[in-house]
Amino acid sequence: MEFLAQVYYYTPMEPNLSDELLMQAIDRIYMEEPTYGSRRQVDELEKLGYEVGRDRVRRLMRIMDIAPIYPKPRLIPFEQLYWLNDAEYLRF
Repeated sequence: MEFLAQVYYYTPMEPNLSDELLMQAIDRIYMEEPTYGSRRQVDELEKLGYEVGRDRVRRLMRIMDIAPIYPKPRLIPFEQLYWLNDAEYLRF
């Protein structure tokens, strides 16, 4: 059984010029509004005249290591949660 060398040796592709230009545009939008995720980034890029899909923008954002800033969930420790539930039944 013969295998192609491509199966064993993966060589990553270099980003092309259109990806570089798109990454610069994504970076400019991100610097103006860091709360925009891939969907809003696509909307802003379409306003600028780019025709791109959400998956491509998501991939480039992952390569650039940028993510939208949004409020994270506030987790309450279990002991405080139990105490809060008991306090609801107290009559003052």
